[in-house]
Amino acid sequence: MTSGGKMDDLKAISSFKPSSEVSTCVVLEKKKTYLYDRWGTTYEDSAWTNEKLEEVVYSSKYYFEEEKEELFLQYPSELTRMQKMCEGWDKSSFSAVKNQIDEALSNIVYDTNPGKTPAKWDFAEYFLFENKKGFCVHFATTAALLYRMCGYQSIYVEGLVVPASAFKEKENGTYEAQVDGTMGHAWCEVYDEKTGEWITMEHTPASSRNEMQGADAAKQKKENSFKSNQVFRLIVCVVFVAGAAFGGVFIQAVVRGKRHRRKIGTTRGGIGILTMYDDVVKVARLTEKPKKQIFGNRHSDTDDYSEVWLKHLKKQYPQISEEEWNSFYEEVRRILFYYPTKDRRIWKESYKLYRKFYAEAKRRMNPGMRLLLKYIYCIETPFCEKGASFMKKKKKRRK
Repeated sequence: MTSGGKMDDLKAISSFKPSSEVSTCVVLEKKKTYLYDRWGTTYEDSAWTNEKLEEVVYSSKYYFEEEKEELFLQYPSELTRMQKMCEGWDKSSFSAVKNQIDEALSNIVYDTNPGKTPAKWDFAEYFLFENKKGFCVHFATTAALLYRMCGYQSIYVEGLVVPASAFKEKENGTYEAQVDGTMGHAWCEVYDEKTGEWITMEHTPASSRNEMQGADAAKQKKENSFKSNQVFRLIVCVVFVAGAAFGGVFIQAVVRGKRHRRKIGTTRGGIGILTMYDDVVKVARLTEKPKKQIFGNRHSDTDDYSEVWLKHLKKQYPQISEEEWNSFYEEVRRILFYYPTKDRRIWKESYKLYRKFYAEAKRRMNPGMRLLLKYIYCIETPFCEKGASFMKKKKKRRK
C-alpha cells in the first residue's frame, strides 16, 4: 500500500497518497474482500517486523508452533501510557475489548496527512495521545497493541481491500480483479482460541463520515451516547412516575428523529446509505430472540461490515432478493473504503430496500421493541415512509 513509509519504519510515515493507476491483477478461486500482503508480528522501536506464518490461502486461518504464541502477545514495556489506559478495562472477552478500543479511538480524526512522528515519541502513543489524527496504519497498529495489552494475540496486517464489484468471472471459473493503489489498506487480526482462526478487526473509521463531521466527530458521538442514556432514564420515569415526563421524551425523540431523517436523506459522501445500513444492523440485532446469538458464540465479535453479516441478512430476510442485498452491501463497502458513487439512483435503490426491510422487521417486533426503536434509536415507520417526500421537499427548496 502507498503510505509514504515502510512497515519497518513507521515514524517515517507522514501521509497516505493512493494512486488510482492499475498496478497489478489478482486471480482467485472466489471473490474475497481482504487480500493479505504482509504481516507485522513483532513491534519494537516504532516498527513492525515479520515472522513467517504458514498461511492457508486467503482464509484468515494460520498454523504456527505453540512456542510462537507468546510472540503475538508481546509489546514494548515503555508504552506506559497505553498500558495504564488498559488497566481498568473489561478484558473478559475480545468483543468487550473491541468496544473499548473503539471508544479509545473515537476522539481520533481520520487524516491522510498527519505528519511524521517526532523522534522522541513512539508511533502509537504519539498518534493516540498527542497528534490524535492518522490513517489506517495508525489505527491498525494502535489497535493491535491494545489487544495484546489486554491478553489477546494479535497481528498487524497490510494488504488490499477489493470490492466484490471489481472481480470478473473468467472462463475457467476463477475471478480476476484489476487492483490499484486506492485499495491499499491496513488492519489488525485477533486470534480466536475457540475456532483457531484469526478474526479481521477493522478499527479505521470510514473517511466519508469523518470528512462530514471533522474534529467534532468524537464529541458528537459522546453527546449522542449521553442523550440516549438520558432518553432511557426518562422512559423509565414515564412508567413509574408521571405522564408529564413522557412529553420531554417525545420532544427529544422528535428532534433526534428529524436529524436522523436528514442523515438518511444525505447523498453526499454516502452518509445516507451508511446510515441506512447501520439501521438495518441495529434492527436485525433487535429482532433476534433474546437468548439467540447471531453468530454462534461470537455475537458481537463479528464486524458489522463483514460478509458474515450479509449472509445472515440474506437468510433471515429472504423477502429481499439476493441481488438487492449484494448491490446494497457492495455500495456500503465502496463507501467505507473511500470511493462512494455519485449516482443518485443508487441512493434510491438503497432506500427502497431499507423500507422493504423495515416493513418485514416491524412485523416481527413486539411492543417493547417498537418503543425501543422509536425513543432510543429514533427509527420508526414514519421516518421510513416520509423519507422520500422529505427528499422531494429538499429538492424543491434548492430550486
